[in-house]
Amino acid sequence: MKKTLIALTILGGAFATNASAATYGGVHTGTGLGVGVHYQTDIDADSAYRVGVGFENGGIGAGVDYLNRVDRNPVGNGFVPYYGAGVGVGFAGGVSVAPRAFVGTDFVVNQNARVFAEVGPKVTLNSGATNVALHGRVGLNFRLN
Repeated sequence: MKKTLIALTILGGAFATNASAATYGGVHTGTGLGVGVHYQTDIDADSAYRVGVGFENGGIGAGVDYLNRVDRNPVGNGFVPYYGAGVGVGFAGGVSVAPRAFVGTDFVVNQNARVFAEVGPKVTLNSGATNVALHGRVGLNFRLN
């Protein structure tokens, strides 16, 4: 009985944490003349993940990123700084894989909209070539829940 109560308490806490997680849908543009859409959801109060698809470098690309907030409370005039890492896959004249790291910030416009910007290095690996470049992206997030 005691184990059952502990298990129910843990499950209840997990559902309560997940229910309060914010989710966002949005649009972004960045280096490589990319334009895309993405979905972002909070993992917990300090971290989130983002998945997206779009057009970049004359082809189609997709990616997933992990974001870790430095401080979840807006700093100064509404900035929420974060850092993260991710990987993108591109399909333009072949397949390429591009791991990346970045620092960025959200700017809280209101409770339903945020503007973000991020920058950092990326390494693009494709058939026989490796390229190190700067990754940059700006976008707009709209709260879904």
